Amino acid sequence: MTKLFAFLNLKKRPYELLGIMALVLFLVSFVPSNQSVIDINMHDTYFVIANVSLCRVASGALLFLWSVNLVFKKHLASIRLSQLCVVGTLISLGIFFCVVFGYREFPGPPRRYYAFSEFQSMGSRYNAWVITFIIGLLLFTVSQIAFIANIIIGILRKVLRVDPSNQQKAN
Repeated sequence: MTKLFAFLNLKKRPYELLGIMALVLFLVSFVPSNQSVIDINMHDTYFVIANVSLCRVASGALLFLWSVNLVFKKHLASIRLSQLCVVGTLISLGIFFCVVFGYREFPGPPRRYYAFSEFQSMGSRYNAWVITFIIGLLLFTVSQIAFIANIIIGILRKVLRVDPSNQQKAN
């Protein structure tokens, strides 16, 4: 078991955690559950999304982020920033799944026009879930912007770096 962790070396290559989580989510998508769909009622549209699809899309997204990290691993400016990006991405994904699977109905406004008394009792729970979802979305966005900045700064450092041996030959 220690050889596995030594092989992964998560301190120097934190993006390996994205690949592991992609594999875990893909395997979780095959586990049957009693609630197999998520119903979202938005205005006059009723969305029905399968949990299997959510897990597989999230797995694909993590696999894509892992492969981008593999391609640009030599261009990263900071390992610490890369670690923060990976942790931020995984925490935001955890928040997303907690919101989606934790609150099954997404009630929104009441579905009956004459039941205005129920709206106040449902509003506070709904608002808490929406705020949590927005925080997770912001964390994901900031993590991805930081990752892109990490790559751009790393590439600029390599391009703008002047080789001292070439500078001495010019003089």
